[in-house]
Amino acid sequence: MNWEAIGAIGEVGGTIAVVATLFLLYRQIKQSSVVAKVQIDTMAKDQFARLTLQPVVTPDLARIIEVGHSQDPSPLSPDEVRSVFWWFTSYGTILEGMFIRWKQHQLAAPNSWDPYKLERPGRRRAPRGHHSESNIG
Repeated sequence: MNWEAIGAIGEVGGTIAVVATLFLLYRQIKQSSVVAKVQIDTMAKDQFARLTLQPVVTPDLARIIEVGHSQDPSPLSPDEVRSVFWWFTSYGTILEGMFIRWKQHQLAAPNSWDPYKLERPGRRRAPRGHHSESNIG
């Protein structure tokens, strides 16, 4: 065997090593992006849980939010109105961030947020073809 054959074998071996390295790097990047998506989901759900537990832990806040969410928040003081405003602003900010991540395909499991949807009391829709007085308006 001459030196040219040995060099050619070395080049083939080097090419195989580079391709194998690129494949392993691809897999590591893919795995790290999945881990990052799960961490984003977990962090956002923790923020959301903390925000939604505030009214449970603080009964006065629950009353303020309930009155502020009604159609006539006039019984609230200016400080209470501010509390309602900031609570709903925080709620909207978290949902907006999750929507942006969903649009960018950065969520680990997009359907995992379904249980966190906020429904306004008294505003549920009836199934198609069914009408009632409580659903009109």
